[in-house]
Formats: sequence, C-alpha cells, structure tokens
Amino acid sequence: DAQESRGLGDVYKRQGTDITEERQAQERLRVLANTDMLTNLPNRHAITTRLKAALATGKEGRGGVLFLDLDNFKRINDHYGHGFGDRLLKAVSVAISTCLSEGQTLARLGGDEFIVLQEQAQAWELEATAERIIERLREPFRQGLIEVYTSCSIGIAMYPDHGADLDSVVRSADIAMYVAKEAGRHTYRCLLYTSPSPRDS
Repeated sequence: DAQESRGLGDVYKRQGTDITEERQAQERLRVLANTDMLTNLPNRHAITTRLKAALATGKEGRGGVLFLDLDNFKRINDHYGHGFGDRLLKAVSVAISTCLSEGQTLARLGGDEFIVLQEQAQAWELEATAERIIERLREPFRQGLIEVYTSCSIGIAMYPDHGADLDSVVRSADIAMYVAKEAGRHTYRCLLYTSPSPRDS
C-alpha cells in the first residue's frame, strides 16, 4: 500500500545517503593520506606513488626530479621557535610553487626537504627551474617584524639516466644536492647527463 511504499522510499533514501557519506569519508581519507597538512602540498606518499608510476613506463618515460633542502632552516627554527619555522615553511612552499613550469609538481618530503617532479622533461628544463627557485629565495621572508633569509641547495637527477627505480632516482638527486651544499650552498648541481639543451643548438 501507499504507507509501505513511503516506508521503502525512506529506506532507499537513507541507504543512498549512507553510501554518499561513506564515499565522502573515503575521499577525505584519501586526501589526508596524500597531503602534507602544514603546506597543503602533496606529501611523500603522494609524490613517490606518482614517481613509481612514471618509472613503470620504462625507457619511454623520461623525466627528472629536483631535490631541495633549505640551507639554514634548523638555525632559524631553533632561534625563533617551531611556530615561526612552520610559518616559514608555508611561505617557502608558496614561493617555490611560483617558480614552477607547467607539468611540474612540488611536494614536501618532510622537515625542510621538498621535491619537484617533472615527467617528460629534459635536464635543461629542470636546471631553469632550479635557477628560478634560487633567485626567488634571495628575497627575504617577513614574519611580523622579523625578516629572515633562507637559501636552498638543489640536486637534479634524471630518469632513467640516473636510476630506473624510485630509490636510485631519489638517492641520485639527494647526492647531487649534497654536492651543491659542499659547493657553497644556495646553488644546484645536476649529475652528469647527455640530454641536449636548446641553448647548445
């Protein structure tokens, strides 16, 4: 009868609402699992998953990563406190984001380490991005009445040239970053590569 039909309709509505809420909850969990809560950037899990997928395409998929480490963040963090350090990391992530080209993804690995991934990239493209980031970080960051300077060292590695799996690519970029630090910081280094640059043509 009509009353029974209305009752069944209410059940279906509740079930539909429950399914929608469950999907929304699953989506929130997925976002949380892949987002750095401080900077709202992709986190380590998100960027490594994406890099693994890029590497899985084999030699057809060429690309590269920038490994960034802030040079004097620990000193700033210790001197001004963790709250100031967190605000600085947010500001730095925004500043770096403005230096990226189309197709480049910035993620925070943790602490003061960031990584930029570009699929289908040539080394000179990543070098140009590194130069823009270094130039941008020459400018001071202001937090209230406090003005600080924080430079970064950047390592560049290309795949599959410098590694065919996740660990080897990231390790290569990390090694290049430490070479940059030893060279005096606030600079970048790229492992040896053979990719042509349009500036050479």
